[in-house]
Amino acid sequence: MIVVRYADGSVVRLEQRRDVLTFLANPRKRMAKFGLQLNEESTWVLEFGRYAVERRAHREQRRSETLDFLGFTHICATIQVTRHFTVRRLTSAKRMRSTLQTLRRSLM
Repeated sequence: MIVVRYADGSVVRLEQRRDVLTFLANPRKRMAKFGLQLNEESTWVLEFGRYAVERRAHREQRRSETLDFLGFTHICATIQVTRHFTVRRLTSAKRMRSTLQTLRRSLM
């Protein structure tokens, strides 16, 4: 399990779906141990990672899901030359749009 926590947000990465279900079975109790609360409205499960693209293609689904966290959109990708998996991070479109609008207003 890998946990990334920043301010009031966090991302938990688990390998197997059964681990996700186990982790979410009683999240309030688990988080209360650390003095935290789980926001049900902003809690979701994504299929993301090294094999997500292959699994979704096998099920004839579109490309893998993306994750917006800390101002970046995280995308499953492969390096063209070596065909190795990587996580590509792009500036979040929402944040970019906001920054450009602010810049435009100040220039006007």
